[in-house]
Amino acid sequence: MAQLMSPERREWLALIDTFLKSKLRHSRDLPDDQKRAVRKGVLLRGVIAGEVDKYWLIAEATVDDRAVEPHINLVHKDQWKLLEPDVDATLRSSADDATGREDPTQPRNLVDVVICAYGKPYQTAITLASLLQHCSQHIDKIYFQEERQQPFDDEVVSVVECFRHKSIVHFKPQHHIGVAFTDKQRLKQDDYRRSIRYQYGWEESDKPFLFLTHNDCLYETDIIGGMLRRLEGQEYAGVGRVGQCWNCPAHSAGFCDGNTYANYKPDYAEAAAIVQNHPSPRTFIEGIDRESPMPFPECRLNEFGCLVNLQMVRNLVSPIGEIEPFGTLSLDIGTDWFRKLSLKGYRFLNWYEGMIHAWCAEDASGLSADNDFATYCRNETKAKVYLSKYHGAVFNELAGRRYASSLRRLSPLSTP
Repeated sequence: MAQLMSPERREWLALIDTFLKSKLRHSRDLPDDQKRAVRKGVLLRGVIAGEVDKYWLIAEATVDDRAVEPHINLVHKDQWKLLEPDVDATLRSSADDATGREDPTQPRNLVDVVICAYGKPYQTAITLASLLQHCSQHIDKIYFQEERQQPFDDEVVSVVECFRHKSIVHFKPQHHIGVAFTDKQRLKQDDYRRSIRYQYGWEESDKPFLFLTHNDCLYETDIIGGMLRRLEGQEYAGVGRVGQCWNCPAHSAGFCDGNTYANYKPDYAEAAAIVQNHPSPRTFIEGIDRESPMPFPECRLNEFGCLVNLQMVRNLVSPIGEIEPFGTLSLDIGTDWFRKLSLKGYRFLNWYEGMIHAWCAEDASGLSADNDFATYCRNETKAKVYLSKYHGAVFNELAGRRYASSLRRLSPLSTP
């Protein structure tokens, strides 16, 4: 439902290449007469007629002083900067220089990205292409960790070359840890520790923030920009989807979720009773700490798309500090890291709008394809069609490189 506002003519600056739209649907699903493409840096003028979810509702809109069709009236808040009233946009650059304000159209490059690639080359390409489409103004380097072993003799190296226009660092670790539990006795060994998921990028990055992503995600808005705005006050150590609540007894009992986990503080007796009364596939009474029951075992910052405040927590985490690396696997990836930082008083924000994880999978999980060849091929075929339609240049280069690779390899998945 739209929230009505008093009419006032305002100005916006496009932070990325984007669309004005007529409906609350993804721009790819709208015909051309229901959307209008706008380039980064373009000036929009109009009257704020209301708000609908994450959008401003705009009337009497003009783009570069050309009228916009009245029915194309939705402006995404994460993709436009609402300028201060009564400031001439033509003087914006010099005014910003004089006051030390940052020009929002210029890249800030506060973030490095780390992606771990275990198979799924077409899904991997979509992950990076869609992330760069919406968030490139925030990104400096991309750390591309190619797992030492790949499923079904597939290859992902071809993806790296498709993004050579971006500063991409290709890393292949010395050890393949996969889904095995992390050997914490070996964390002092550099080659082993840097083989843990995301750890190479964590140690090499010189940026204040690190964005972690799975290689089977689809990004639909400027999620990094939204996360950065929520970390500006230095209140949180990270932002993303908090908790695997679907597995958690406390959530089943109605006491806790990703938004309220920090406020729920049961004693051991209450926690044990919850675990006993609400059976869970992975949480047992033996796993509940008597002194500090919370966070529960399933609490974590889900790594499939999250932003870590690296400048805040780097010195607490291995190899500098004593806390295990983010990618350490015990109950799951990041559960030890999350629990120990939480017990030190660090907080995490549950916010992850603008991304879909495992969007090709029928079961919304990336794990099923790792062990089933038919599922793997079906998901990659879906991704191939999407990449060809929406990121044609990346598709053409990737398909060509994979074809060249197929001439040298006998993999059943090496054809374009």
